[in-house]
Amino acid sequence: MPRLVSLQTLRERARWYSDTENDTLRVTDSALNSLINQGIAELHDKLIASWGDAHTTKTESFPTVIGQTHYNLESDFYKMAGVQGKRDGNWYRMTPFQPTERATLLNAAEFKNRVPLKYSITFDNTDRTVQQIEIQPTPHEVETIIYTYYMTPPQLELDADEFDGFAGFEEYVALWAAIRCMMRDEQDSSQLQTLFAQQASRIDTMRPRDVAEVR
Repeated sequence: MPRLVSLQTLRERARWYSDTENDTLRVTDSALNSLINQGIAELHDKLIASWGDAHTTKTESFPTVIGQTHYNLESDFYKMAGVQGKRDGNWYRMTPFQPTERATLLNAAEFKNRVPLKYSITFDNTDRTVQQIEIQPTPHEVETIIYTYYMTPPQLELDADEFDGFAGFEEYVALWAAIRCMMRDEQDSSQLQTLFAQQASRIDTMRPRDVAEVR
């Protein structure tokens, strides 16, 4: 079940932790919002490293087009988690190809060898903001591709914009921002550092628990 927390709430918690509730001139909302978003980005990477589960992933699919090697990825694509292809009704795991393999893959396409497709993450040649997946050898038949990817961290801009702390992990973000507020003024943040370390440890140790995988 989502645990949605607004940007305004995160900012209020960070101010409470850093004792800056009435100090909006020195610590502006804009500056604090920036710290909060940076904290969310750090938490996002930590969750991927520690959890790597449905809270940070999405799955999409597309059919290959004969003769087409490049396909746009979703706009919120961050990192690839896994790619599968379907050929002749059977699914197989696709693996990334290295630059040194390109000649071999191109030759396979030239002779229409039905070798398993491989992929590489790249960018559109004319718009470097568009991420793409390159499929090799060049498809000469239609196959279904399914990919699971880690999403980009959310960027909160409006006070009502929400972040899913889903297990109380919003405290990690609030503490992260509060500590940096205190560090700016060279204040003692040791107590907050202890609380922050506890939150970080909790994330590291609370791995996903799938009852179906219990032995």
